Amino acid sequence: MFLPDFFFILRYSIFCADLLSKKIFGKGVSADALIAAISGPDGDTYITDNGEEKKVAMERYHYDFFNGPMKDTIREWNDEERSRFVFFCTGYNHLPNENFRILILFSSRNDIYPYAHTCEQQLVLPKYAYNSDKNLFQEKLIYAMENQGRYMTMN
Repeated sequence: MFLPDFFFILRYSIFCADLLSKKIFGKGVSADALIAAISGPDGDTYITDNGEEKKVAMERYHYDFFNGPMKDTIREWNDEERSRFVFFCTGYNHLPNENFRILILFSSRNDIYPYAHTCEQQLVLPKYAYNSDKNLFQEKLIYAMENQGRYMTMN
């Protein structure tokens, strides 16, 4: 067994156990709670480039994406899918409290899959956010969520 496979299985097992305990002892992630937890465009947005963030004036397409495909996707998903999304972005499969936030960042590149920084609770999307194409966004996000941890390396 390769080391990355071991970590993938371990992370998946922890996620399943955490999800099971949440199903037994708590409620799922509601669409409204998740939308409220996402820090979207508010006049400024962030562009990340090589791990460095810089604040820039918000572009209209970021606002349109957040209020269109992003919110629509969250509303269409069930509790389990929203829990997987929160896990992808934060390492938690639930929202710990009402003040918890997930920050949406936009890359300076447009040719990337979504990726997350779980320590900072950040989701990084491509610069033009798939031109607000909801189906393309969902396809890329689901692919990224399903493959998280598979390519983890120990450098």
